Amino acid sequence: MKVLIIFLFVFSPLYAYEIQGKLENISAETTIKEADAFIAKLILWPYEAKDEESFYDLEGRDILDFFLVSRVSKVQRSENNNQALEVYLTLVLKKFFVKNDFYIFNYKDLNIPVELVGITPERRQLVTKDFFIKEQEKTHHKSNLIYLIGILVVILMLGFYFSIKKKKVKIKSKVFHLDNTIASRDCFEDLYKNREDLLFTFKDKETEISKLLKEIDKIQYKPEWNEEELKRIQESFQKIFNNSEEAP
Repeated sequence: MKVLIIFLFVFSPLYAYEIQGKLENISAETTIKEADAFIAKLILWPYEAKDEESFYDLEGRDILDFFLVSRVSKVQRSENNNQALEVYLTLVLKKFFVKNDFYIFNYKDLNIPVELVGITPERRQLVTKDFFIKEQEKTHHKSNLIYLIGILVVILMLGFYFSIKKKKVKIKSKVFHLDNTIASRDCFEDLYKNREDLLFTFKDKETEISKLLKEIDKIQYKPEWNEEELKRIQESFQKIFNNSEEAP
């Protein structure tokens, strides 16, 4: 009976992984403390799906439960093996963990076992000190702290405001300086890559832009666009933005 259970466990579809993975730390330091950032390379093989661009959507998301993807800098096929996909990431260690042989990377409909290489997690030790402060000094420091917090909040709010404004100006420039009559495939794929900023900037045209993005998504992974497909995208773009306000 035990042999049968082990056989079913090993050969169950849940464990019959076809794609394998390796998350390799390519930074100089192998010991990673909690909240530290480091550069890593995620290798998946054999990975035949032509959806490299979708890996950029990992930015801002958790991976393998213990890491936050701060940035996806590059996605490419391995020079040594075309069936291997390499994803270059900036990761932040969210919390300490005890290493296992592998971890499951849940991506789309796939459950990919991933081995960690060159990553030694370490707890961040909190240093505590005893402070003996007079009552008057406590009040003084408390007032200073409130004042500093107030300044910090204002700075953060201003930073957020100017960051949003900068994004809007950037996406408007892309739209208004796009020559609609000779716009290339690269121009529209660049717009699709910045689709979240595009929709945020032109909220009043959200429905029309969403339709345009769906049209681009249907053909963006084709090796080549024919003239009819490119013309259809150009015409849809012109209908949306021809009557827009002038460029900034």
